[in-house]
Amino acid sequence: MVHPPAKGPPSRGKRPVDVSGPRVGFVEGTRPRFADETAGLLRTRLQAAALVVSILLFLAFAANLLAEDVPLLGGRALVLAAWIASFFALRSRREFSPVQLRWFEVGLFGALAVQVLWMFYARMVEFARAGEVASQVAVEHVYLSCWAILILTYGILMPNTWQRALAVLLPTACLPYLLVFWLRWRVPGVAEALSQDQMGTALPAPLAAVLVAVFGTYVINSIRREAFKARQLGQYCLKKKLGSGGMGEVFQAEHQLLKRPCAVKLIKPDHQTDAAALARFEREVQSTAKLTHWNSIEIYDYGHSDDGTFYYVMEFLPGMSLEDLVKCHGPLPPERAVHFLRQVCMALREADPKLTQPGSFSGSPLYMCPEQVKAYDKLDARSDIYSLGGVAYFLVTGRPPFVGDTSWDIIAAHSRDPLEPPAKLNPAVPEDLERVIIRCLAKMPTNRFQDVQSLDQALAACGCAGQWTDQQAAAWWREDQFKTKLAGA
Repeated sequence: MVHPPAKGPPSRGKRPVDVSGPRVGFVEGTRPRFADETAGLLRTRLQAAALVVSILLFLAFAANLLAEDVPLLGGRALVLAAWIASFFALRSRREFSPVQLRWFEVGLFGALAVQVLWMFYARMVEFARAGEVASQVAVEHVYLSCWAILILTYGILMPNTWQRALAVLLPTACLPYLLVFWLRWRVPGVAEALSQDQMGTALPAPLAAVLVAVFGTYVINSIRREAFKARQLGQYCLKKKLGSGGMGEVFQAEHQLLKRPCAVKLIKPDHQTDAAALARFEREVQSTAKLTHWNSIEIYDYGHSDDGTFYYVMEFLPGMSLEDLVKCHGPLPPERAVHFLRQVCMALREADPKLTQPGSFSGSPLYMCPEQVKAYDKLDARSDIYSLGGVAYFLVTGRPPFVGDTSWDIIAAHSRDPLEPPAKLNPAVPEDLERVIIRCLAKMPTNRFQDVQSLDQALAACGCAGQWTDQQAAAWWREDQFKTKLAGA
């Protein structure tokens, strides 16, 4: 069972992190299934194969339309239509079960195999009737090579166990030889022509392709299983990486029992990660778990895995970050920036006494207060106010307050360089809001707002405060989504 933390577990102070506590594990019947991932991969691979094969078949079909006496055009047109129709079906939003996807696999590759064998037969009969010995030998080599390529393509693209791959491909490799045996027996001249072939090999190409494809399937499937296991963290399946920072990485994930999307932040201890860093990570989640304000992230779970990976699970908030918002749409209107900043202030009122930790050196250099370098053992709420001022500067100007070639250049600029007034970069920034931002970014903590409540009051007193409402925000997002859909169309 997973052992979720109680809200606000007792602090361990500066002691090393205790990793001997309860381990995370799976609840019976909720383990993510490798077969589910295989089904998703199978659909993706089938869709890719359908696209590529459809293009190749269409080009070959179009070229043959210009030639004379090309056999089996009607049958080839049907196979081409089946591959194209399958591509659009697999690309649609319709759900397909693993069994249905396997039928797609059998139908598509089966149809392609029938076309190759059919054309092999037609060409052999044509050249046998014409008495062209060299052409019959060439046709045999060409189509056996094509058959080997078909086997390799299937083995590489389709996710399988090596046992299933062997069961499918070994009989498949025998089919062209059965056809050759039948042609020798039933079509006059074929046996005599093929007996003159001096290019035979000890190991036929299709059988060699089977060996390579089955071994490749075994290797690929083993790697997939190891990767699948590595992505499982207790009952949480890691989906994709969302970002990384000094304390670790954040992944989008899903709780396998509840099917609830979430975000997982984790760090894997190594020789460069000391006990103090791990303890800070633990204090971070313990303190965050105590927060209840609706503007604060909600913590769902916390623990460590058997390999020593520390993690905590939080709510997943889909959408656009402020950084992405500014990058996509430019500096925000002052009233909208104030709307965001006041929400942050409301959350910080609760968080400041719980999350502001002296003795820590973390965060983005772009928004790091000067004292975090000079006197990091004396940080308080005014340090957070500086960082929030940096965010405010970015929102209204489109750039951080200080930039540099390296992190240390930026950190030094926070302590040393004068601040360029926001209105100089964006004349639309009103004077009263500019004064608030400049005061937040004062070099000395004593010259800043002394608490979040004072900052919130100053923002509320700005002339643009209250001009951006929740209704306007909702309308803007609806319009933005509509524009995004139009652009995607």
